[in-house]
Amino acid sequence: MQPSKRFGRRLPIPSTAQIKHELVMMGIADRLIGGLQVNRVTSQELTDILKDLVSSHTLSKQTASDISNMYGTSNDAAFGVRPL
Repeated sequence: MQPSKRFGRRLPIPSTAQIKHELVMMGIADRLIGGLQVNRVTSQELTDILKDLVSSHTLSKQTASDISNMYGTSNDAAFGVRPL
């Protein structure tokens, strides 16, 4: 039997722990957004909160940008993230 030829690159698959971690983080972000909307936090207040968390290295710039986008404010420049 001849070995079959494969075309293309093999894509890395994330580990189960990484997938679970990302799902947990998405759930936390959803609860955070829900709580902010219930408390009627404005987009400017959210941006200020996220800037403080990024400056204290509690939150990554990309995560802050993702939360901001989920809340409905697209202010990537405030966190130093370049839009794609």
